[in-house]
Amino acid sequence: MGSSDIHIRSGISEEEKAAVKKRKELVLTTLRNLGLNANKAPVVSVLVSGGGLRAAIACQGILSELSNVELLDLVTYLAGVSGSTWCMSSLYTKSDGWQNLQKAENELRRRLQKDKWNFSHALTGLCMAAKRDDYSLTDFWSYTLVYFLTKEVSSLSGPRGSETGTVPYPIFAAVDHYFKRKGKEKTLSEHVPGISPGGVLGWGGTISTSKACFD
Repeated sequence: MGSSDIHIRSGISEEEKAAVKKRKELVLTTLRNLGLNANKAPVVSVLVSGGGLRAAIACQGILSELSNVELLDLVTYLAGVSGSTWCMSSLYTKSDGWQNLQKAENELRRRLQKDKWNFSHALTGLCMAAKRDDYSLTDFWSYTLVYFLTKEVSSLSGPRGSETGTVPYPIFAAVDHYFKRKGKEKTLSEHVPGISPGGVLGWGGTISTSKACFD
């Protein structure tokens, strides 16, 4: 039984299976380089909580420290909710975001300390979002408060590197709008597991945030 408003999915996507398989190969190599004679790669997940700007900063710090102690390549999944996804989206949308996490940390520090909030940029993005059928409070929140705090608005059309296994496979526990690729409307849930940026997850399905009601 289905509905145009409800997206039902049983299990994980083929894209995720392929990416995790490649990621496990890197995890196994990393274990052996650390002197551990493992025959099977464990599935290690890092979950970073929400909390606005504090969560974004904490997420960046956690990832930087894991990289410093050479443990980041042991992580199969990286999951974030709310504020921590601000940091994640910045890393996954930049081609060199994961290559030098210290550089990314310095960039975040510079952006927070020196960059100014561009009201016209925020207003332009907000007006464009308002023209979509699925415009919601999430868009207003993103282009005003989130952008005001982070000085960055990212467009996550597909997490870079996750499909090749070079970086942890991301789970974004956040909501965002639909995006179009090759003329076919999709949601990011086809690429990212968990509670997708295309809707709200519940009992094996997602619904568009424009159809959801919250008390």
